[in-house]
Amino acid sequence: MRITRLLAVVAVLAMGAAACSGDSGTAAPADSTTTAPPTTVITTTSPPTTAAVPEGGTSIQGLHIDRITFGTDGFVEITNTGDSDVSLDGLWLCQFPKYLPLSGTIAAGGVLQVAAAEVGGLSPDGGEAALYREKAFDSPTAIFDYVGWGTGGPRGEVAAQAGIWPLGANVTAPADFIELGGAPGDPEAWG
Repeated sequence: MRITRLLAVVAVLAMGAAACSGDSGTAAPADSTTTAPPTTVITTTSPPTTAAVPEGGTSIQGLHIDRITFGTDGFVEITNTGDSDVSLDGLWLCQFPKYLPLSGTIAAGGVLQVAAAEVGGLSPDGGEAALYREKAFDSPTAIFDYVGWGTGGPRGEVAAQAGIWPLGANVTAPADFIELGGAPGDPEAWG
């Protein structure tokens, strides 16, 4: 089911991740944590034909969280299953209480891996990963992909309001990883 991938390492610029405060766009407090650019791997299978990030309320076709690997060497994997390259500029990855701004491009059929350290760690006991099209973390029109595991996290409610994840549903996580094996937004598709 997987497409053979040619890996190319690229740099993703990070503007600084701030501790989640629940607000929808105010500047981070002066004492908030910042992170270095995330570790990334992007697969390139075609020449760039970057698609613009859609306006709020519509999904970003083909872009979704595909795998969560737990532990200190873990990562959040974001895959572009679409036919066009997708710009990450302006998008955010949340693993509460960390938010990470994304930048760059994921080629059609490409993969981005963000290191666990960049999103505050990834434990099989509980957590969440969410993709946002803008810095509006309480907005159901800004969130476009979500997965919660173990004890989950507070952004599951926002995902439920957006209609992309069932309220209160979390994937039971084994010790090493969870991977999407079906439709995004279906907790039963993760194993």
